[in-house]
Amino acid sequence: PASRLATITGEPGPVDDAVTLLDLPETAEVLGPVETDGESRVVVRVPRVRGADLARALGQLQRVRSSRKLDPVRIQVDPYSL
Repeated sequence: PASRLATITGEPGPVDDAVTLLDLPETAEVLGPVETDGESRVVVRVPRVRGADLARALGQLQRVRSSRKLDPVRIQVDPYSL
């Protein structure tokens, strides 16, 4: 694919917080949030060449969320299905 995708899924509040904390590359597109099965989901899309930047941003997000003991969210990179 020409782009890399990541999803952030969880309760609506924690997902919104995660998106706020996420330091994305300028070329990133944030799609959503969308409510599915009682959860909130955001899709982040970047050009394929910025995939490493996306991975770094997601790793930093998880470290910050963990250190602050924030409610969990599930992050998937290049999920098989949306």
